[in-house]
Amino acid sequence: MTIGAAAVAIRPARIGDAEGIAALMSELGYETSSLQMRERLERILPDVGYATMVATSADRIGGMVGARMGFHYARDGAYARVVALIVTRRMRQGGVGRALVNAVEEWAGSKGAERILVATALHRDDAHRFYERLSYEHTGRRYIKLLH
Repeated sequence: MTIGAAAVAIRPARIGDAEGIAALMSELGYETSSLQMRERLERILPDVGYATMVATSADRIGGMVGARMGFHYARDGAYARVVALIVTRRMRQGGVGRALVNAVEEWAGSKGAERILVATALHRDDAHRFYERLSYEHTGRRYIKLLH
């Protein structure tokens, strides 16, 4: 895939990507150090129930997606949940987000998922429009309670 003159590749994330992924998380408003991200990736990457992929251009990470498989209580079958999707500002509007979501959809389908769930924060109107353009439907709400 090319964006402007730059080629973009989607590949599985590696521990060595911690610094680039931490920078993406921080750009999105979730301050994360490289060490914190390395520790998170050390737990997540070996788990076959997760998929973590990055978009790279000129060996720089410009986007990432993380997803997790799950099973329903209310119906048969499996689903995947997009847990994180971030594209750096300089690479937005060029198809990188769509390519990352497509990669997760392919992974989820290969694992037997029948649907993909996504949650976004209420204030992320751009994310809502993005998912709706990709044929995701707004079907509910999410609630969070901190336990500390």
